[in-house]
Amino acid sequence: MSLILNKKATLYTYLGEVNREAAYSVTALENVYYQEKSGVSAGASAPADTLTVYVFDRRSKVGGTVGGSLALHDDGTDIIVPGTYGAVSKPITLPGARKIMSISRYKAGTPRMWHWKVVAK
Repeated sequence: MSLILNKKATLYTYLGEVNREAAYSVTALENVYYQEKSGVSAGASAPADTLTVYVFDRRSKVGGTVGGSLALHDDGTDIIVPGTYGAVSKPITLPGARKIMSISRYKAGTPRMWHWKVVAK
């Protein structure tokens, strides 16, 4: 499994506004797997690009600790970006940045297969 969990991503969790600007906490995700898909939605000219990230409980590193906790929101306020980045004022402008729209928790089977599935558009 460690052969496919070789990617990194950065999670920007929305904290609220400070002086009329959005504030985010930054979480580094290491040893994750992600898929990027590009396309256009049917009947519209808007892009239908998606990023699906899989974070495994036992193998992935969250914020530098193994098995760390994730603070995820699927209301479009949190942003996930492939690769490693630091604190920025507008993370949505980073290359490949997407807003998190769906979160699924998979906790069936053996504990080594427990994971989070995060879909961002």
